[in-house]
Formats: sequence, C-alpha cells, structure tokens
Amino acid sequence: MDLKQSLEAFAAGPALDPVRERALADECRRVVRAYRDAVAGGKNADKASARLALSHLGADGDRSSWSLKDYDHETYGPFLGVSDEGSAAPVIRKAGLSSPKAVALGTASPAQLGLGHDAERLGGVGEVPVGPVEYEDIWLECVDRVLTTTNVGTRINVRFYLPYPVVTVAKGDVRAATAQVLKDLETLFTPFVKAPGGTARPLVVYVEFDRGSRQTSAQRRKILRACADWTATGGICDPRKHRVGLAARIGRGPAGKRDAEAALDLAKAGRVSDVAISGVVATAADARISNPGLLHYLPGGLVGPVLRKARKLGIRVRTKNNVDTTTVARGVWSVLNTARGMGLHLGKYGVFPLTLEEASDVIRQVQGWFASWSAAPVFFVDQGLLAGDCVYTDHDVAKGLRVWLQMVAGHGVPVVLIDTVDKAAKRRLLRTKGDKLGAIGPQQLKDIDAMARGLKVKVLWAGGLTLAEAYEMGRARVFGIYVTSAAAVLQPVPEAYADDPLLASVKEPSFEGVLRTKTLLEAGFLSASLPPRHAELAARLDTEARALLAAAGVDEPRAERAEAALFKTAVDGWRAHLSR
Repeated sequence: MDLKQSLEAFAAGPALDPVRERALADECRRVVRAYRDAVAGGKNADKASARLALSHLGADGDRSSWSLKDYDHETYGPFLGVSDEGSAAPVIRKAGLSSPKAVALGTASPAQLGLGHDAERLGGVGEVPVGPVEYEDIWLECVDRVLTTTNVGTRINVRFYLPYPVVTVAKGDVRAATAQVLKDLETLFTPFVKAPGGTARPLVVYVEFDRGSRQTSAQRRKILRACADWTATGGICDPRKHRVGLAARIGRGPAGKRDAEAALDLAKAGRVSDVAISGVVATAADARISNPGLLHYLPGGLVGPVLRKARKLGIRVRTKNNVDTTTVARGVWSVLNTARGMGLHLGKYGVFPLTLEEASDVIRQVQGWFASWSAAPVFFVDQGLLAGDCVYTDHDVAKGLRVWLQMVAGHGVPVVLIDTVDKAAKRRLLRTKGDKLGAIGPQQLKDIDAMARGLKVKVLWAGGLTLAEAYEMGRARVFGIYVTSAAAVLQPVPEAYADDPLLASVKEPSFEGVLRTKTLLEAGFLSASLPPRHAELAARLDTEARALLAAAGVDEPRAERAEAALFKTAVDGWRAHLSR
C-alpha cells in the first residue's frame, strides 16, 4: 500500500467502505510501530511516512502503562525537563544520551535516563501550549528514546452555571415593594418547588436593592426579614432547600471592602445567610483576565477581612457567578487526553483562577480519569491561593502551598508542578536576599519538598532556575526540575513566532546548555547520595561542580575545562552509586 496516496484518497473522498477504512488505519499503526522499533534500535527510519500515519491516527495507538510518576529518582536522580516546541528536540535528545549517567549505564532506557522534552511554545508571554505539528515533531524525535511531557495550559477555561436569580426591590413605598418582591419570589421558586418527579430542587434567590433606592437601612432590614420569613414559614418553599440571599454590588479598593462589609451586616440583620457580590473588576484581575473568587474585585489584603467577617457572622459569601467545576474538569480532560494519546509521559495543567475548593473538585475528577497516568496539577507561586476565608499571596504563599499540597494528596495525586507563571515580569521560584522577584526561599523549598514526600506527592520544580540552583536541587534530591533559560541561548525570532508582537528573540535549547545542566544536576545528586565509603568522590564532585559554576559565563574556556573534569568524575560517581 502506498500510504501517501491512500491517505490523499481518503481525504479527497468519497468515504471508503468500513473494511478499507480499517485496513488504512491498520497500515498506519504498522508504520508507526515500525518507526518506533527502528529508532529504539538506533536505525534509520522513514520519518515522512511515520508523520503521515501519526497525523491520520491522531495519536500513538500503543499506550504505555509507564508514566513519569513511576520514575525512580532515588536511584536515577532528579528528572530534568527542558522546554521547547520541537525545533531543538534532536539537540535535547542527543544531550541526554551524552550525559554522565548515560555513559555510566552504557545503554539507558528513557525511564533510566530521566531526561524529558517538555512540549512548550516559548512565546513573549511565557510558555504556551503546543499544537498538532509540534506534537508530531516531538514524537518523531523523542519516542522510545527520551521522555516527553507538556503543559496543556497555565489556566483553565472557566465555565459558569446560569446566574442565580435576582429579585430587585423597587423604589418607593416599602409595603408595595415588599408585596411585589414576595410575588416575584413565588414565581421564581415555583418551578423548583414543583419540579418533575415530585422532588423539590434546591435554590437560592437573591434580593437586590435598586442602586437609586432611598430606603433606609431599617426599611431594607424589614424587607429582607419579610423575604426570609416567607421562605421559612409563610410561602410555598421547603426551608431545608430554599433560601433567600442578598445581592450586593461593591466599588473598588477600600470603598469596595466597606461596601462588602455593609452588605454582610445588612444580611445578618435581615436574617439571611447568603450574600452574592459583584462589582468592578480589580486592576490586578483585569491584567490576568480574572482572579479567584472575591479577588476578582478586591486585592488580597482586603478580601481576607471580608471573608473572616462573613465566617464570624455565619454568612456564606461568594461572587455572583458560580463556577461549573464539572464542565471545567471535562475541558481539562480533553486536552490532557490529547497529550496522553500522543504518548507523552506527563501532562501538567493549571487550575488558576479557581479557589482551593473549586480546584479540589476539578482535581478530584481529573485524577479519577487519569489514575494510571501522570496528570500533574500546577501551583503557581506568583498567583497565590484563595482558600476558605484565607488569602495566601506574597509572603504567605508558602503557607498556601502547604494547604494546596494537603488537598492534592487527599485526592491521591502522585505528581505536581510548582512553578511561576508571570515569565514576562521575570518572576522566579527561588528568592534570594533582597530579591523581590523570587517567591520562596531555599530552606522553604526543602521544607515543602520534605512535606510533600511525607504526603507521597512527587514535586517537580520550575521557575527561572539557574545552573547553580539546578545543582542545589540535585543536592536536595528533589523528584525533578524544569529549565529553559539555563539550557538555552537567544536566537532570532523564527517564522513560526512572527505574529507574536512583543517577542524580540526566542530561547533555543543548545546541546552544550542541556548537557551542562544535566551534568550539574546529576553531580549534585551524586554528591549528596554517595555513601561514606565514597566520601572523597562526593567531595570531588562538589568541588568540581562549584568550580564550573564559578567560571560559567565569566571565563568560558576555564568553565569548559571544569565541566570536562566534572563529567568524568560524575561517570565514576554513577558507577559507584549504581553498583549498590
């Protein structure tokens, strides 16, 4: 069968009969498998035919039961992922297969090598998802030779349910306004009270006072109480399922905080226990498209007091829009399933801008669908967390991260990523003295990593990591890291990125950069892992690694000599380590 001609005939139509369609699919699977067998054995293969077959199938038909959660970092050291859209895939692969560990092993399987091509397009805004062509490029260069991962999106596609119904209290006479509100409530509640099947459906209807209303606070309390009493005793409702709440629109900043607190006081006085808030989108939220919960309208320092007051008063407070986590989870599944279908060993997915409670529901569902694979939720340290009545941002982000880790551990999530998202602002994972762009300190990282181990969660770390930090991550024996800048050089913007308006250059991983990063990461792991009888070898690894770091970027000839010495010592280190 001439595969190219057969696929062109298939595309041109008319439709083939089912027998011929299955025969064509079988031929595509045969071509894909033949390609995998050839490249795994180090032989030349027909890349063009494999691409055609893969494109027709839309996935690698042979699914592996092994994924990154199964990687043994205690034996083979931290995993290293290098981000690229596919153009540097041959370089990344070659560097991984040239690393000290690969030399020591002789023949290293992808599960031993611990190097991954991370499928990312590196745009001006940071890392963005790849598409079908990039998936094919990466599969062709990496399948059965090095591991592959991807980030399917730094934020989820937020979907809302229909807004809860709102009844507006008209201006004018209080008695007439109250009568009209009660009539409107009955109209809205009736379909839920008399639902098909005879079982009432739960509902909250919110009462909103017209912005131009001149009703006094006492009059508003009286109207709210009348509504609450009607729902509880005097109307058609089932008080166990039907409630009345207060809808309030707030302003910006401190004035918005006062508006929100006034709404809580009014709700309490009016004997209603639900408040829905809407308002003017905060500047920070607008820059991010949206923020979680009340952070969409107020900054973190103002949201916390509002939420704590609501808890003290026993009032449920939320935004007017209600996130449909079931639909959100299915959107996450669809893109993760594409990554899994293309044979990748891990898919990362952001859950911003969900609150902790919303994210928990999405992660619970996603984890259930990918229990046998590695679907890794992401915590972005520069976005923080809204959890219950607590806001974890800036200096509190490490506390929020601990709360988040406990949540994902409760859902049995095996692997997570902790990263930064605001690449354009140069935000970094690690903070040094006097550094305002870093999020957490080195000791905080070690403490959080230890906590995650205790929870049986493997953590991947990323976010502007330098060569020196890669070495220290190796010494900390973390599960894995991702790097971009440390392993890349700046290149002119290629045609594929020509439409990116604020991209002045692109970061392209280099063989030298990937190999140097991998060597330092391995050296850090070995220097901290070798037993006492190899103390001299461990000390030599540390000395030579620090010599390389001191020369890198300052005296490149000296750095190259230091790297060559470290490489040989690392090979010896692996042989000593693996012999155990």
